[in-house]
Amino acid sequence: MSTGARRGGRGVVIALAALAVAGATGCKREKQLAGVDRWNVKHTRLKDATGRCTPTDFPDGRSGMWCFGQQPIGIKGMAVDIDLYFAGTAPETPIAELQLKVRACNEDKILEWMRQNWGAPYQDNGKVFLWRNDNMRIAGFIPDEPASCLLRMYPPAEQAAFERAANK
Repeated sequence: MSTGARRGGRGVVIALAALAVAGATGCKREKQLAGVDRWNVKHTRLKDATGRCTPTDFPDGRSGMWCFGQQPIGIKGMAVDIDLYFAGTAPETPIAELQLKVRACNEDKILEWMRQNWGAPYQDNGKVFLWRNDNMRIAGFIPDEPASCLLRMYPPAEQAAFERAANK
């Protein structure tokens, strides 16, 4: 066996030992979600939208696209419509907002689902709930209207839009 092969093997052993020690000492990096279903604030681009898209203007003056009519998803037995907003019109434009409209929303169930996936909200005023992680910011309006809830999800680059929504 060559010296290089032995050194590489020892490096693997050292790396595995370091991982074992980190695990034994309670160091654990939890996976942080960046979206829901196939929609991800880190990877979704305008070209990925499957519904109908139409031009829209953002509150900050930018022009972009609003895409609606995506395939609905289910969360804890509730139907969820998905709208996507993009701050541009080029196919590679990244998503600016992922919006989930929960029909016949059971507030307890949607809050349970949010806590399971994003933890406790860092702010809760009884109707507006705010979550954040390294990948996204979420403003939850629970309820938004009678029997419906609205979850507005943003990438960190859209912090100003998130703050506008959170202060709605």
